[in-house]
Amino acid sequence: MSSIGALNAANQQQWVHQPRVWPGKGETEEPVKDETIGPGVRRAAEPTIGKSKDVDPLAELRKEILGE
Repeated sequence: MSSIGALNAANQQQWVHQPRVWPGKGETEEPVKDETIGPGVRRAAEPTIGKSKDVDPLAELRKEILGE
């Protein structure tokens, strides 16, 4: 063979798509909701975008120093 391309062309095999099959794929159970965490407590994966107010990180310090 004169090149890698010629070697690949000489040894080329047909490729046939084999669809994947998972046993029991359609049988899904509903996740159990944790009722121990009450309202107002943010879970780890819960988004905070649009829910929180604009919080000033220095507001409490300003209250202590300036008495506002």
